[in-house]
Amino acid sequence: MNSDFFDNFYDVIVLGGGAAGLMAAATAGARGRSVLVIEVSNKLGKKILMSGGGKCNFTNLEVKAEHFISSNPHFVKSALSQYSNWDFIGLVAGHGIEYHEKDHGQLFCDNSSKDILNLLINECEAVEVKFRLDTLIEQVKQVDTGFSLSGPSVNYKCESLIVATGGLSIPTLGGVEKKPLEPETHDMLLEIYRSDILALQDLLGRDLGHWLKASEA
Repeated sequence: MNSDFFDNFYDVIVLGGGAAGLMAAATAGARGRSVLVIEVSNKLGKKILMSGGGKCNFTNLEVKAEHFISSNPHFVKSALSQYSNWDFIGLVAGHGIEYHEKDHGQLFCDNSSKDILNLLINECEAVEVKFRLDTLIEQVKQVDTGFSLSGPSVNYKCESLIVATGGLSIPTLGGVEKKPLEPETHDMLLEIYRSDILALQDLLGRDLGHWLKASEA
């Protein structure tokens, strides 16, 4: 096997250098995995920096499974049982970040959202996570060894792939313009959307049939 393979192969590749991507990368790195974070913009965590009016509402004092809407509510229960809001609050305190509580138990940094971004980057660097900025991935394929990722002048392979690319709420801060989906992918995502609408309908006790009809348009 040539040296180029080793230079471009990672145990885990994370697409997206936002809050979710950085947290996932730090966790994978702490488990002894070689990790690469690929970010399409020129900086990590742009949306973190603007969140909470620049103070970053990094979590709440009360976080329960019923606060989340999902077609599989047991997933949230499992996730929170393994890593809760109190675990992250402890991490914040361990980094010496001062914070305060606002309405409804929301927690914000006293200083700046940059404190949370620096925390996540430091956690990644402590376990030797690598970063690749200004990098667009145009194609992902499943191969025998895991996944193959390619884009302009780049080609990577990994055993495990984490997609944490976020959305286009503020396109200038990150995210990639969506291209038309393949029919099979479109149908799969539409079914997930409909399942989530039905779950929300049961939770609120309201008829949300108009949202389901909109999905059929």
